[in-house]
Amino acid sequence: MEKPKKTVLIPWDFTDKAEYAYAHAVNVSKITGHSISLLNVVKKEEEVRQSTTNLLAAGEIMSQKYGIKPEIIIKKGDIFKTIGQTATDHNADIVIMGTHGIRGMQKLTGSWALKVIVKTKVPFVVVQDFPKSNNFQKVVFPVALLLIGSLIMYFITRI
Repeated sequence: MEKPKKTVLIPWDFTDKAEYAYAHAVNVSKITGHSISLLNVVKKEEEVRQSTTNLLAAGEIMSQKYGIKPEIIIKKGDIFKTIGQTATDHNADIVIMGTHGIRGMQKLTGSWALKVIVKTKVPFVVVQDFPKSNNFQKVVFPVALLLIGSLIMYFITRI
């Protein structure tokens, strides 16, 4: 039986932040052997052709620059639902997304990245810059502390 392909999904919006995510994905791929997929989400069907042309060009640039050729995925929809659904449909093990941070009205309405993350069942990494090195030294792992009692004591006693 063939093993499912291991994939890192990169939502691609043609910005420098998307390339930052790609650079992080390359580091993951070199360690784990994952392939990399670029996803561009368009709002209208008539945008698919131009997006495909642009994404193929971006993929070629990333391949030449980083040495790993990405798969190209174009989907029609909205980013908040489509990124998560595509990650699930393509069996992505992780989504790495570049973000510009919270700006303007997002301070009141919440960041776009957060809205994407809450609709996604796949683990998510959000980046704002190029990797500082080619290896991972610090990873922040958020944990919901809903079962405070014995669960916390279990982990504290084993640290």
